[in-house]
Amino acid sequence: MSRRDHSHAQNMKTPLLALALGAAILAPAAARADDADPNLLDSTHWLQRHRIDLEWGEVGPVVKKGKLDFTSQIRMHPAGFKADTYDLLVAPVYGFANGWEATAGVSMAQRLGPGGTAFFFGGGLQKEILRGEGWRPSVSLGGYGMFGPHDYQGGSVYLAATEKLYSDKRGFGAYLHGGAKYELFSSDDYGDHSGVRPYTGLSLSYKRKYSLAAEWAPRQSFEQRDPWAVRAAVRVYKQFEISGGIRSSGYRTHPFIGFGF
Repeated sequence: MSRRDHSHAQNMKTPLLALALGAAILAPAAARADDADPNLLDSTHWLQRHRIDLEWGEVGPVVKKGKLDFTSQIRMHPAGFKADTYDLLVAPVYGFANGWEATAGVSMAQRLGPGGTAFFFGGGLQKEILRGEGWRPSVSLGGYGMFGPHDYQGGSVYLAATEKLYSDKRGFGAYLHGGAKYELFSSDDYGDHSGVRPYTGLSLSYKRKYSLAAEWAPRQSFEQRDPWAVRAAVRVYKQFEISGGIRSSGYRTHPFIGFGF
């Protein structure tokens, strides 16, 4: 090799060594970001790592800014409408800045007695007023309104809180939920009613692929039974998920199965 070639090779070593050094520094940093200590993550990340929604009640964490989530975090259903079953057909949630999220969607109810299937349309907002971190719970205020057949108008204002009980780097998480709802409605069929309902629930999740949720709330004066639910879910392909379990609508108790994204 000539002196000139040797000099050129030496000059090439400097940027190559710099690139190698940069890669050595950045690779562990990237690994730390992907494998971050779950105890240091706040509630902005909880929904990214775990499925922690309930069937009837709301949870504290909100969707991060700019994210569209199809798991229906704000669980809208027509309070006081006497139904055999309720199904939230679609209600995507979008995250805004400063802890806000919004939803709009359609629910379906199978009326008790004559009348058949009814559809309800609604929208809601939720604001996280205390961000969860470590042992500090996530606390939110929210509300939604709905309208449907026979001049039905109803809605709810609620306080929702979620406490992270456990989370690890393997992807397992356990979350405790609690809150209270003020529900009201007016309709030609069922008159005008309102009431306050506390609720509680528990979510277990593994890498958002497997999840189990259970919840319970005491009945309102216009209901026949306590609403409750137990649900298991598995993600079978990318975002496609199958879920099933058993739940009480406040009027009837049935097993159910469904799918979502």
